[in-house]
Amino acid sequence: MDAPESVAPAKPMTAEIAYPASANAGVIRQVVVEMAARLASPDLVQISVAAAARQAASDRLRFTRWQDHSLAQGYSGLALVCGYLDRAFSENGWDRIGHDYLRQAVAGLERLPAVGGGLWGGVAGVAMATDVLSRGGQRYAGLSAQLDAAILAWAKTTAHGLCRDDCGLPVARFDLISGLVGVGCYLLGRGNCETARHGLRQVLSAIVALADGEAGLPRWFTPPQYLDAANRARFPRGSLNCGLAHGVPGLLALLALAELNGVAVRNGATAMRRFADWLTLTSQEDEYGPTWPAIVPVGVREQPSRSRDGWCYGSPGVARALWLAGQAIPDKSMQELSVAAMKAVFARPAAARNIDSPTFCHGVAGLLGVTLQFARDSSDTCFAAATVSLSDQLIELYEPSSLLGYRSRERGRVAIDQPGLLDGSPGVLLVLMAAIGGIAEDWGRPFLLR
Repeated sequence: MDAPESVAPAKPMTAEIAYPASANAGVIRQVVVEMAARLASPDLVQISVAAAARQAASDRLRFTRWQDHSLAQGYSGLALVCGYLDRAFSENGWDRIGHDYLRQAVAGLERLPAVGGGLWGGVAGVAMATDVLSRGGQRYAGLSAQLDAAILAWAKTTAHGLCRDDCGLPVARFDLISGLVGVGCYLLGRGNCETARHGLRQVLSAIVALADGEAGLPRWFTPPQYLDAANRARFPRGSLNCGLAHGVPGLLALLALAELNGVAVRNGATAMRRFADWLTLTSQEDEYGPTWPAIVPVGVREQPSRSRDGWCYGSPGVARALWLAGQAIPDKSMQELSVAAMKAVFARPAAARNIDSPTFCHGVAGLLGVTLQFARDSSDTCFAAATVSLSDQLIELYEPSSLLGYRSRERGRVAIDQPGLLDGSPGVLLVLMAAIGGIAEDWGRPFLLR
């Protein structure tokens, strides 16, 4: 694989920054500047990688290990953030810093014997970082072409497999993190590239096929043999996943985003309705309003417990998928349910949301990221107020004495100086930039938000 081409120094650029109506608006910008300066230091990133491994020694079940090529926890994620910093600020050099991180991501990819096409841990993550850094396709054309060829071959094979598999499957084959939804998310962002559009239609057709099912079970359900030992014991007849990152909301959101961007496939609207109807029937009510579980067990009548109110699992991710589907079909009732679910999140005490970490995947940054999308798309004033409140909460969680500004914290467990985009400080930086309007609107692309 070709190494990324060398990059000429950037010319100064400026960004129009519209601060939220918050007493902490200036503080937010200062935190962004401080965090960006830390991200610019490869030595500090390496120190953080080593520190995170030490800190997590007693918490291995929840620790995401660093992989050089990874978008979730590797140099691709850092390169992607640098790409957005390059667009946003007048300081020179973010393209060069991003170039160095991308080079290390590509080198890491080449060292592995085989890597899947997936977005957050596979080839598509490296490709998305390359695309964001490319200055609208002006750079890295050779590298992008090589990565796209590998991704399209993987997508074709995986899509054909999904169309044939009618007895259930592991979520990793179709989800946003490792599967077809994540690859489709990348291909959708490739704009007018005809080969990417062709590959995207193959992905979407496979997802439409997953909406079918017999004997009351959709084809996307997970049989027990595809669960790990702990979950196999909990769900002996299999499970149905309700998370945006791993379950049916991701299928729904990708179909909706494709439709909204002019890429329609046969029976796409029917599939969206089936996915959305299942989510509607699966919704629960607590004292604050609609909510969802993380997992629905197969063959169990008891109501599963409510999930955390996060991006990967819980009401925010589900609500965003329903909102997008309501726009695409269109269906006002889907959007009304999504707004009601988000209002229920805001009505709950912060402690009841079960998102202790400031980070994106399981934490406050992810909730803020979803809320920013609703604030932009909905006329309901509650979202603007929630955006300010969550931004202020993130500033309160800032730890200037930590290595990169924020640390991952999981329900009272050890604090970890995670350097990755999904579970670490770079994801918080991206969302804080969005909160002050200092970032391109497509920043939510890898998170399936826009």
